[in-house]
Amino acid sequence: MDPPPTDSIDNPEAAERYRQKKEKDEYERQVREAMEGQELGRQAAEVQQRQIEGNLLRHEQAVESKLDDIKKEMKRARRQQALDRQQREFDRIRGMTCRPNGFGELKCN
Repeated sequence: MDPPPTDSIDNPEAAERYRQKKEKDEYERQVREAMEGQELGRQAAEVQQRQIEGNLLRHEQAVESKLDDIKKEMKRARRQQALDRQQREFDRIRGMTCRPNGFGELKCN
């Protein structure tokens, strides 16, 4: 900023112009700082939004992975149940004793 005019005592108009310019410059500085602050706030909000979106994406991926694991475990359990049923039926049949009933058929117990 320029120093005040040396002839401000003799020239009140120049002193008033200097004061007005000083006020205008100060106002413009405050506006510029406020706009810079708003820009920084906007940038911070964008960074925070990207972090939130990243966290959400990682959470969704973790949930999908867990669901896939559960589906695989359910398939494995169903296969095991089917094998167990087959084994019980096999054991039941293997433990049967069958004899001819005299009519050309087998009687099993």
